[in-house]
Amino acid sequence: MKKLFITVLLVVAMASQLIAAPAKFVDNNAALRYLMAIGFMPQFSEKAAYAFGDVNSLETLKELKPEMRKELGSNTADGNLRTIMRLLDLAAMCTESSFVVDQDYDDESMIPPYRSLRTFARFMVARGWIDVEQGNHAAAAAKFAHIFRFGANLSREGFAISCMVGIGIQRMAVESINNLLEISNDKAIRKTLHDYFSALPKPIVDRTLNVSMEKLYITNTLKKAEKKPELLIDLDKFRDDAAKEKPQQSAEKACIANQRVLMGAFEMYLMDNKVAKENFDSAAMLKKLVEEEYLKSAPVCESKGTYSITLADKDDFTVSCSCGVSPDAPTSESAEESAEKVSPELMQKIESYIKSDEFTSNKAELAAIFDEILKIDPYDVAGDEAAGKIAERIENSQNTLIKTLVINPQSFYKSLRENQQRIDDLVTRLSK
Repeated sequence: MKKLFITVLLVVAMASQLIAAPAKFVDNNAALRYLMAIGFMPQFSEKAAYAFGDVNSLETLKELKPEMRKELGSNTADGNLRTIMRLLDLAAMCTESSFVVDQDYDDESMIPPYRSLRTFARFMVARGWIDVEQGNHAAAAAKFAHIFRFGANLSREGFAISCMVGIGIQRMAVESINNLLEISNDKAIRKTLHDYFSALPKPIVDRTLNVSMEKLYITNTLKKAEKKPELLIDLDKFRDDAAKEKPQQSAEKACIANQRVLMGAFEMYLMDNKVAKENFDSAAMLKKLVEEEYLKSAPVCESKGTYSITLADKDDFTVSCSCGVSPDAPTSESAEESAEKVSPELMQKIESYIKSDEFTSNKAELAAIFDEILKIDPYDVAGDEAAGKIAERIENSQNTLIKTLVINPQSFYKSLRENQQRIDDLVTRLSK
């Protein structure tokens, strides 16, 4: 009787969390609560953080090595969970969420700390499976739903990469919910989950927001480039010239830039291909990214570090360099200091391009192709053909702005469509 009473209380609590009415806040930003919750997350070893990404069932929880399980169930983790869940409850009551605040969406915009966001999602999902192990299915369902909402909010951030990371987190949550439904027949839990997921906006990700913000980011950066020509040094048009010179940024900033390029290239690769974690070979993958033209050439670390991709799950990964530089850490060199390292000859070429009719024409064509992408409905399979034709034009374009800066709409839209299908399938399952 006592266990039944506790279960009823947990279900009622979960329902109140999932369908909570918006509250009045001084700062109505869910991302603020998420970042605070991450602050209460224990510090994990890198191996443990990756291992948590494999946990999406009781079986995979049992497969955790003892030392990883010890970190997951540490006293610190147990003690802070109540605070974390309270912050997630508050985040659920917010009507806005943005990790990019007080920014102009240009080259100086600070991107969200993706590695920390992924680790937090993996940690909370894994903790949910400890709840399942202990028989607290309602508590587990609440954690999974909170993490889904977390991923959904991130996918609406504006940056295309935020969208892809957010979709990966949503997938993580949906997989765990589906696996929970395999072992739980609790009608109250199913109803609460159904009420939440069936009430979600459809589609969950508005492609107009992401594509429009990508366009805005590029437009603003190109505008700033008129006064800061060095911003265009990575355009396809100037790569050969830049490669012949001494690297233009400090070793630290150049390595960070390389890691971000690798991250974007592998994100695009995952949109087009399935990758198994078993026997994943980072060096072979880096070579494949070049061979299949996701990268123009293999990046080289000035500090003689080695780049590697670590696959934590189907589409959850990290990029790192053995030199120790991390994209999440600030650099000491200013943009002005970086500009001083661009050779006068290359700077003159970039400035000439910016003043040319070609640049004006390239910008107009760039805006036009974004407008074409926006007209396509990614949730209609028929739109896949149109997106494919645009992707082919991008690949073969002589316009350096389009070739360098525009995302592959076919791959991007396919990810949005598959994500929506997973949610629709879950709602259908919960309706039965």
